[in-house]
Amino acid sequence: MSAEDGFNATGRGIIETLLAHPDEFGLPVPLDRLPSRPPCPGLPEFVLEREAGLLPGQPPAASFSLALPVTDFGKTGCLAWIFGPPMQEAARTGHPCDFMQIILVQSSDKPSRPLLSAVSSLRSLAGCLPGYMAHSVGGETTARVHRDLLAAGFTMEHIAGAHISQARERGFDGTIIVAVGIPSRRAMELIAPFGDTVRGIVADLSATAAEASRTGGAGVEGCEGRVCGDCDERDVCDKVRAVLKKYPGGAAKRGIQ
Repeated sequence: MSAEDGFNATGRGIIETLLAHPDEFGLPVPLDRLPSRPPCPGLPEFVLEREAGLLPGQPPAASFSLALPVTDFGKTGCLAWIFGPPMQEAARTGHPCDFMQIILVQSSDKPSRPLLSAVSSLRSLAGCLPGYMAHSVGGETTARVHRDLLAAGFTMEHIAGAHISQARERGFDGTIIVAVGIPSRRAMELIAPFGDTVRGIVADLSATAAEASRTGGAGVEGCEGRVCGDCDERDVCDKVRAVLKKYPGGAAKRGIQ
């Protein structure tokens, strides 16, 4: 199965799971009903932990975060799922809360490391929501929500709306699916296998790209989505290879042939 087919199948599987379990994920809402701006302007982009009223996804809480490019959504249009208790309710416990966010964006580009990086970067909403600061690593996103933003009525709908606005601003003008909320344990169990599937697809794609970069083969993805045969920086790489070949031990460790 190609990476494109794998991402398409995973995206459709996620949508089917969300639709099949309204008791866990609620009913989808059209994207035009989501607010994109926070209700409390003037807050800092960088939120200190002592300023945070809620810490979604922070250990020991669980976090699941996934962003994928999908070529074919079938007949599914743009939708959002918002689930779990309000953040203000979660904040009253005084503990970090579990966090889940899924972003599926339509892209006609062939899956590559640059495309996956661009899509994955949508998860953190850098600079989009003053008073909300998130950091994504691997399959997790942790966040800090400023206490004043919580007091002003900040909701998961604001996060979902900001995801939509950011994706549009970055050129993803096709179908977008967003699911965000504080999940139950059952919701995590239903969605977690998709993360394992995606890790496998990405690992295969990275291995193919690394081999292409090592051999300089034409027609296969190379460094940053390019191939050596038509890369305008090939001369630089050739010079680096020439230097490294003077040190066979170091070259071997780096995979330089």
